[in-house]
Amino acid sequence: LSVPERFSFPLDIFDKWEGLALLWTDGASEKKFSFSELKLLSSKGAGALKKLGISKGDKVLVMLPNIPEWWEVMLSLMRLNAIPIPATTLLTAKDVGYRLSATDIKAVIATADDRSKIEDAAANISRELILIGIGEIKGWQSYIKEREMSDPFEGERAFSDDPALIYFTSGTTGLPKMV
Repeated sequence: LSVPERFSFPLDIFDKWEGLALLWTDGASEKKFSFSELKLLSSKGAGALKKLGISKGDKVLVMLPNIPEWWEVMLSLMRLNAIPIPATTLLTAKDVGYRLSATDIKAVIATADDRSKIEDAAANISRELILIGIGEIKGWQSYIKEREMSDPFEGERAFSDDPALIYFTSGTTGLPKMV
């Protein structure tokens, strides 16, 4: 197996595809996104996140429901070589707080539905978090608004041994662990 010295999932894989990339439905409506549409949205998203202070190696908790922006945000973070930490919206404020204390998370991206949990958890840490909302959330940065005003940033390749993604285990038999 030959491992490249530098690699980027968006640049080396995703951006080279054509056609339908995502078909999303909530049961009442559906949205379709091509690879080129998601490339543009996530490139502009990367530019927006960069303007908001997210850069290579920064850990970002992504606590979004099953909405199209989840895929867009994940690709945007990958373009920056930031480290996404996907989290279920079922987490409690205590669960969010544990994740914030277990690692040096720089930002949280969420919807208004999870605002209070995140703000409660953030109140118990000593560092400032960048709070980014999908949709308008008072006191938070607006991902969509920033994306609309940003220049695209297609990304750069990371070294193959750079961290790329962090998950927390379920914690069903003890405290969750980073993997």
